[in-house]
Amino acid sequence: MKEERLFLLSEVNFGYDLKKPTLYVPHLEIQSNQLIFVVGISGIGKSTFLEGLGLMNDTILSGGCWYSNGTITDLNAIWKSEDKVISKFREDNYSFIFQDTNLMPNFSVGENMGMGMMMNGQSMIEVKPKLLEWMEKADLPLSIFDRHISEISGGQRQRLAFIRGVCQNFEVLFGDEPTGNLDKITTFKVMSLLKELLVKSNKTGIIVSHDLELALSLGDVILPILPSEPALLSQENQWTRNNNDWYTKNEKVVDPITKITQILSHI
Repeated sequence: MKEERLFLLSEVNFGYDLKKPTLYVPHLEIQSNQLIFVVGISGIGKSTFLEGLGLMNDTILSGGCWYSNGTITDLNAIWKSEDKVISKFREDNYSFIFQDTNLMPNFSVGENMGMGMMMNGQSMIEVKPKLLEWMEKADLPLSIFDRHISEISGGQRQRLAFIRGVCQNFEVLFGDEPTGNLDKITTFKVMSLLKELLVKSNKTGIIVSHDLELALSLGDVILPILPSEPALLSQENQWTRNNNDWYTKNEKVVDPITKITQILSHI
């Protein structure tokens, strides 16, 4: 699986107030074809980082941020464009999964899952077999396919939103605590499915999570956000997996869960 540079960030401040940025990224290169976890304590800027990179909100205060998928795109320039240009860029390159499912209550389970594919011109007849296959993988009963959202449980809605996200046509999948409302077993199952999809399709996942064990189990790269003023996310501090071992600063990490917990807590 060939990895190429997908994002390049240089001296980027993230936040909502230029005078008081939340997060500083001096230099960061994100490679394609990886499952990347962004981790840090609550309120440190994980979602702010994701919102800027995913062009969901105006959180890139200063600095350079580029996306490369065949051609190099200046994300700052895209954000300053018309809304339709921003939307088109996201539709062509990104998909999203959130803890808040944002499902459409007046549509059926199947329609919610297949909405993105149908908006791209496919019919329900065409997309239904793929949706049913994913429902089976996510342990969703096929009998709920034609039910309305109000008729299914909260856990089923979360898995439904997950399927909707992974079934889109995307190069980068952003997830903001996408399994936050799921139990541990279901979380590991659906995230393992996501990893399988990314590997098979040569896509990239960037996931914000507080679940360090999940990140260590399934991630290819971990980007820890370190407590400081502003918080710091840098290439220098990233963790990378080599087979079953984790490395940072060219050194193998002994007892990764204890080490990363200490780093994030600034112990």
